[in-house]
Amino acid sequence: MNSTSHTQLTRRQFLGKTATAVIVAGAMAQGKVFGANSRIRMCTIGFHGQGGGHIKDILSMPDDAEYVALCDVDSTVLEEGAKNVEKKQGKAPKKYKDIREALQDKKH
Repeated sequence: MNSTSHTQLTRRQFLGKTATAVIVAGAMAQGKVFGANSRIRMCTIGFHGQGGGHIKDILSMPDDAEYVALCDVDSTVLEEGAKNVEKKQGKAPKKYKDIREALQDKKH
């Protein structure tokens, strides 16, 4: 029997690590280089459940990341989320109800 310990990732840890990998890969594909003063610009799509936890985690790292946009089809969830992000980071994120619009916006 092998005595190697295995660490189990929780769903939240897995999604967080995956999201980070996707963000970094996307930035690299667009030719962006991360430096010591670079902040990751975030958009969470669909956040009524687990996504709300991700938002809270990202907002706890103001030197490393900022929310520039949120997307959710539920107007009430979207407005409440945007209000919470603005309160925490001092700047309102752009709001999208349609994921296609969020993905096509090149300003962020």
